[in-house]
Amino acid sequence: MTLIQLFTAIANAIRGKTGSSNSIPAENFPNEISNITTGKLTNAEYEEADEDVDDILENTTVPTGTISITANGEYDVTNYTDANVNIINDYNVKMNTSFTSSKPNFVSNITNLPVVDLSNVTTASGLCSGFSSLISVPSLNFTNITDFSNAFNNCKSLLSFDMAQMTPSTANTINMQNMFARCDNIQTIDNLDIKNVTSLYTAFSECKKLTTLNLINRNEAKLTTYGLDYAFRYLNSMVTLDLSNLNTQNITSLTYTFYNCPLLVNLDLSNWNLSSLTGMNLSFGNCANLSNNSLNSILSILPSATSLSSVNKNLSKLGLSRSQATTCTGLSNWAACEAAGWTTGY
Repeated sequence: MTLIQLFTAIANAIRGKTGSSNSIPAENFPNEISNITTGKLTNAEYEEADEDVDDILENTTVPTGTISITANGEYDVTNYTDANVNIINDYNVKMNTSFTSSKPNFVSNITNLPVVDLSNVTTASGLCSGFSSLISVPSLNFTNITDFSNAFNNCKSLLSFDMAQMTPSTANTINMQNMFARCDNIQTIDNLDIKNVTSLYTAFSECKKLTTLNLINRNEAKLTTYGLDYAFRYLNSMVTLDLSNLNTQNITSLTYTFYNCPLLVNLDLSNWNLSSLTGMNLSFGNCANLSNNSLNSILSILPSATSLSSVNKNLSKLGLSRSQATTCTGLSNWAACEAAGWTTGY
């Protein structure tokens, strides 16, 4: 049962309970929503929502106004005073095309996302933004979604995400900006298809417990301008990150891209093309444990930065420490960097 179907079933039950064909008394609504969203009803009870309404109506508070029910079973809360349960704006009317990033207060209690029908959704921006108790995401239909910006932003309890469990992949998606930012406890993001994606700006920023990040179809990404700024900063637990063959030819900035990844040892940037790059501020700052192979991988991409001004062509500007810069001068790819005008900056 989808969220819309659930609300429609309860709306129909309340119609019968109150004898009204077009509205729900306002005092019934908060308890109804609270019971749905805080896990008090099981999946089986969802199917019997008309029976559960009897219990929901027993304990009520009395706000003002009415909640009208439209012909197709959606809620109209235009005349309802409690904006915190503005369901029509957040889940019903916009369900057909997009999600709003402005969520009612009750979302902080949701631990498991219902199986919502997203087959007609094109914009999932803010889909679960702020769902601070959300632990898992069910199999969802992402067929027509082009925008995942802020989709799981600030889901502080989310533990993992596997795009392979969704239907289908994200082949139509172009925007993943801020998608998983500040997911404090997420450990695994797997099979994330970035084909055609133009922005990963802050996409994984501050995922401090993330240890596995698997981005697929990297060579078919369409990243542009600032699309990698802040993308992987504060990955405090990441040890190995394979970003080889990522299509970066239209990236103009790598500002703070890997900043403060203190445990990162193995970083593979093979076959990056930085020909459009004009800024690279502190890209690798506070990445103190990069192996020599990782440093050499960084050196391998620097000569391609032909649009970068000479004043910016130094390793200190990238955030590499004096010790790391000294190590770089003894690595196999340093000669090509020197020929392209790079210095240590120290």
